[in-house]
Amino acid sequence: MPSVTLGDIDARLLGGRLENNSLFFPQAERYRAINSAVKVLNLFTGFLQRTVTIYVEANRAIYDVPTGILVPARIEIDGVFLDKCGLYDLSHSHPTWLTDTSATTGVPTYQWSPIGISKFALYPAPSAGGGLLQITGIAEPTPLVSTSDRISFPNEFSDAVEDYAAHLLQIKCGGAIAAQAMVLYSQFMSRANELKRFKGKIAPQFKVEVDAAE
Repeated sequence: MPSVTLGDIDARLLGGRLENNSLFFPQAERYRAINSAVKVLNLFTGFLQRTVTIYVEANRAIYDVPTGILVPARIEIDGVFLDKCGLYDLSHSHPTWLTDTSATTGVPTYQWSPIGISKFALYPAPSAGGGLLQITGIAEPTPLVSTSDRISFPNEFSDAVEDYAAHLLQIKCGGAIAAQAMVLYSQFMSRANELKRFKGKIAPQFKVEVDAAE
C-alpha cells in the first residue's frame, strides 16, 4: 500500500490550500488539523485496521473491545470466523442469550453481536475457556508528530485529508473565508462517501450552502 509522510501532506496543504501563509497557520496547528483529518477519514473508510488476540473465558458472553480498536469488524475463535448478528435480532431469536452456553445449547460459538462500539457478545458463550479470540477492527491512528512520520493509505485518500484539514484551519478566519472553507468540507464529505467501506449513508449534522460563482 502506498504511504505518504506528514511532511508531504503538510507541504501540499500549505502550498495548495493555505497560500503558503505559515504565519497565520503555524505548523503546530497544521499538524493537529492533519491528524484530525486522518482520524475522521479512517472512521469512514477503515483504511487502518489491526487485530488483537485475547483469551476466551468460560461461560462469558460479553467482552470489551480491546484497546487500540475503535470499531470491531471481524471476530474469529481458534481460526474460525464467526457470523455477525445484530443485537436486536439476537435478543429476539434467543431471549436467553445472556445465559446460554455451548454446553446448554449443544452448539459451538458461531456468531457475535456488537454492543455499541465498546463491547460485543458471543453467542452462545463458550463453556470452555482458553481459546484464542481474535478481534479485527478499525485501529486508532498513531499521531503524526514528525515530518518523516508515515501513514499508509491509498493515494486517492490524500486530497480528502488535505480538504478536511484546510477547512478546520480556515474556519478560524471567519467571514467569507470561513464560508468558503465549507466548500472544502463538502468536497471531503463527497469523497468520503465514495471511499467508505460501510453500507450506511454518511449524513453530516448540517448542510452547507454555497453562493454560486459570479
